Amino acid sequence: MEFVKSSVNGKIQILANDHFVAIPITLDFTNVVTTEDGVKVVKSGTPVKSASGGWVASNDGNATAILYGSVYEGRPIGSAIIHGFVDKAKAEAASGLTYSGSISIPQVAIL
Repeated sequence: MEFVKSSVNGKIQILANDHFVAIPITLDFTNVVTTEDGVKVVKSGTPVKSASGGWVASNDGNATAILYGSVYEGRPIGSAIIHGFVDKAKAEAASGLTYSGSISIPQVAIL
């Protein structure tokens, strides 16, 4: 039996307040690039959308939710915010992405 010890940071706060609704999702890591550490991760604050193989990152205006916490390939289960208030600066810093003006998710206000 193989055991891999990983250090992960605590939950990064991307919300503007404590009012939100999130749903459980399973991410598809097929097109996720491996980091310098040799792991695949989709970071908190990344816009996501549902696809045939699971949920995938989507910074092209087709996102339907925002990833609540970072998700690693070894445990591809996470939460997606479908309703609430997301702090744009915090989400961009956490995800490493720049939100395009085309990101418009019903019931999610990006402040």
